[in-house]
Amino acid sequence: MTAKQALALAIQASAPITALENAILQNPDYIIMYGRKFPRHPWPSAERVILASNDVARMVEYAKSVVRGRWPDAEPSIAKHSDEGLHAKYASCLSVAEIDEAWAAGCPCWLETYAEKVIEGKLPEHLHNRMLLFGLDCRDSPCMKRYLRNHP
Repeated sequence: MTAKQALALAIQASAPITALENAILQNPDYIIMYGRKFPRHPWPSAERVILASNDVARMVEYAKSVVRGRWPDAEPSIAKHSDEGLHAKYASCLSVAEIDEAWAAGCPCWLETYAEKVIEGKLPEHLHNRMLLFGLDCRDSPCMKRYLRNHP
């Protein structure tokens, strides 16, 4: 039985079945589809598969669709990825309560999110300086440019 067939059977049965879950664990895309239908966070074996895939888009989708919030294990990979759209998509799935200063320091988009959602204004000096340091490494960052334009 393929993972896709296992997913179809599990969805029809409307209940998670361990043998089917094992088949689903063979493909990160099926993990995400199954996790949407049967939320079961944490699901350590699925998270290991998603993380091992090194596919940041899948990590963000898993956090958004299955975890439905912050997934600290994936954050280092997400923050290092060059696609700010993925940074912003990840940030958008977090509640204000999940956003803290340590998380925000991970990348320019997260600092911008922290300034907008938590502080609702200009970052404290040490974080503002962190944003400027990000500017030395990623001058073309739309998040950094937008923040600095609004908070010189």
